[in-house]
Amino acid sequence: MFGLHFEIMDDVFEEDQHALRIVTTYQQDRYSTALVESICDKISQILAILNTTNGSDYKLGQVLL
Repeated sequence: MFGLHFEIMDDVFEEDQHALRIVTTYQQDRYSTALVESICDKISQILAILNTTNGSDYKLGQVLL
């Protein structure tokens, strides 16, 4: 509907190691590459904060981007 789609996948590696992979697709006529890169950077920053020891203590509104 909006032309912006995110898929979050759990990649499983040797020794039961896990990593999240986010695949982003978008309609180029609706979103510029720069805007999508900016959105992806912000999502990465949010995930990095939530991945810290006390990350679950944050509310999303407290995350400054």
